[in-house]
Amino acid sequence: MEEKSPAVIILQKIIMQIWKLYIIPSYQGMGIASRMKNIFENWLRKNNLSKYVIGVLKDNLHVRRVYEKWGGKLSTFKSSYYGTNEVFYTYEG
Repeated sequence: MEEKSPAVIILQKIIMQIWKLYIIPSYQGMGIASRMKNIFENWLRKNNLSKYVIGVLKDNLHVRRVYEKWGGKLSTFKSSYYGTNEVFYTYEG
């Protein structure tokens, strides 16, 4: 059986996928990721969508704390994409 991405599980269809997002360390802590999240959430609202997931490498504890601070709930979905262990945070607006 083919493993589905969390976007497929939650939304039942893929609307948009951001493959990688990385903020250069010297720009971290400046609110860039938060602003990008706000832009994405505004797009969701305009398209009558309210659920989404964000994946992160399991061992990236700093980013995981940020996603939890944003209100994300750790999903039961797990993936090992190209040998990297990821976890996913679910958001519902």
